[in-house]
Amino acid sequence: MLASDYQLPEKCLDLVVFSDAGNDVDDQFALVYLFAHRQRFNLEAIYAEAYVCSGLNTRLETIEFSHRTIVELLALLGVEGEIAVLDGSARTYQNGDCDSLSAAELDFIRRARAHSPESRLYVLAISAATSLAGALRAAPDIADSIYVLWVGGESFDWPDNRSYNAEIDYPAARCLLDAPLPLVLMPGSGVLDRFLTPLIEMKSALHLDRALDQYLWKTSLECATASPFASKVLYDVLGVAYFLGRPELKLRFELRPIMLDSGFYAFDHRRSELLY
Repeated sequence: MLASDYQLPEKCLDLVVFSDAGNDVDDQFALVYLFAHRQRFNLEAIYAEAYVCSGLNTRLETIEFSHRTIVELLALLGVEGEIAVLDGSARTYQNGDCDSLSAAELDFIRRARAHSPESRLYVLAISAATSLAGALRAAPDIADSIYVLWVGGESFDWPDNRSYNAEIDYPAARCLLDAPLPLVLMPGSGVLDRFLTPLIEMKSALHLDRALDQYLWKTSLECATASPFASKVLYDVLGVAYFLGRPELKLRFELRPIMLDSGFYAFDHRRSELLY
């Protein structure tokens, strides 16, 4: 990849989102932030992704909860039915195959093939990379026409790589990191975990007489690990901020890491770079 491949056009971006919205409130804040800047985005689809939850028994159940959460949020935003919402893969990358793709994977391949290297489909991946990697395995040609930002992995300086979005499907993360496409990697611990908001300040900034703000506040409290006086990290919001060109984000080019089965990164100086 060349540096020029990472330049964002000034025109409205055709965008799809891979989201495990049932897992944490940062997905919801990211989607609200995105809709607050609809002049920048042509949001084509949102793909409901799996996650791990002690209260739900299967990947399919978590996908269904992500789907319901996305639909509920779109209704609060007043755009229910305007945006396609499709379910991602209920199987991990290693257990999947090209003959039984999910609705999200099939739809994503179709949309990607409608784009080109000169007019890419932009991808905000704020979940595990399972469906995105499954689509790349089934249709490697789409790498030429997509531009991906993935919130996943930990800082290269972090002592482990037990990032949530990487840990639940390391082989999918490896596929994405190996793909020949423009990739922006936004790690959790050591980078994005600095973007946190005290809940008490969040409450003062929300307008709790509005249904959307009530929903965000209620969900933030449910996701908080401590009291209302704790702080909440809103990782996924920064993915939207990148596509908006926010100058506060300081990125640099780094060698693409190799995701090992152990979850740790390895590095090979012959590999191309990504934006980090």
